Amino acid sequence: MLKIANNAWRAMTKMIDKFSGEVKEEFQGVAKPVDGILRGLKELGFTIKGHTGDPYDEGMFLKVIAAEPTAGISRARVKETFKPTIRYNSKILQPGEIILEIPLAEKTDL
Repeated sequence: MLKIANNAWRAMTKMIDKFSGEVKEEFQGVAKPVDGILRGLKELGFTIKGHTGDPYDEGMFLKVIAAEPTAGISRARVKETFKPTIRYNSKILQPGEIILEIPLAEKTDL
């Protein structure tokens, strides 16, 4: 089920325009079936969460695979989600894997 959840999430994120949040025109015919898979997983008790754009705090149950110093931000945030956090009935089955943006002054060895 984790493979299905990961692949459906990955497919949907590739179909969505990052700026408008809408399904890209070339994926209109495929988006509904993929959305149906994601809704079916939710009905079965799975929650799939990407973290891109979210603020980040130490202690979050996420695997940081890289941290990139970034000018113009005051706190750490998720630049990109490689794998979403997947829960089944609130139990974490897979922690998210992320790349962070961190303020320039906070460069660490994450």
